[in-house]
Amino acid sequence: MRNDQDLCIHPSVTAIASHVGQTRGRHATGNDLVGDKGKANSVAVGKSCTINVTFKPKTTGIKHANVSISDDSAGSPQLVSLSGKGFGHVASNAAVRSAISKNRIATVPIPTGPSKVGTRLMDLLDSTRNDPYLANGTKRELLVRFWYPAALSQGCRPAEYTSPKVWSHFSRLAGVPLPEVRTNSCLDAAMTKGVHPVIVFTHGYTGTFTDYSFLFEDQVNRNP
Repeated sequence: MRNDQDLCIHPSVTAIASHVGQTRGRHATGNDLVGDKGKANSVAVGKSCTINVTFKPKTTGIKHANVSISDDSAGSPQLVSLSGKGFGHVASNAAVRSAISKNRIATVPIPTGPSKVGTRLMDLLDSTRNDPYLANGTKRELLVRFWYPAALSQGCRPAEYTSPKVWSHFSRLAGVPLPEVRTNSCLDAAMTKGVHPVIVFTHGYTGTFTDYSFLFEDQVNRNP
């Protein structure tokens, strides 16, 4: 749980009545939790109810508390343990945008190893499957990026962090022109000879493969 987070017990943790009678009451214990204390209704046997608890820490650090559910069973009250972490003040969106707008070139991590890094893009198309997110018969497409130890004999052509079109889209989403990001990779450079370990990585939903560029650059740079 983080600041101002609602915890819905159902369905991840469901309060189910197992004895005849009422669930008499429920409340959250702990100064940083706000719950619907004393507002329980009766719950029939085998039925479930939803308990909402909001985490509003007054100080930073790890917090612990319990949700107590009173019922007619011998083990009443039932306790659900909760924990969360309180964080300090987060800068406003306006402050973040202002800071970004003052920097036209972003400072990025420098690889810590001795090797040069190459990168290239490969657009893969599966002609046997339709794209599940499009209804126009477009075939399944996957854009893959590789990072690898480079053998530089003819200089380095710096690789873009991402395409101008994508970066422009991100700028519109952020509401401010984003600074230029320069990578440490050489586009389409030759690969060093030999056998190299392979790491297969997916960035996950809503992410992009450029999100982890500097992590991969450092991995390649330190493991030629």
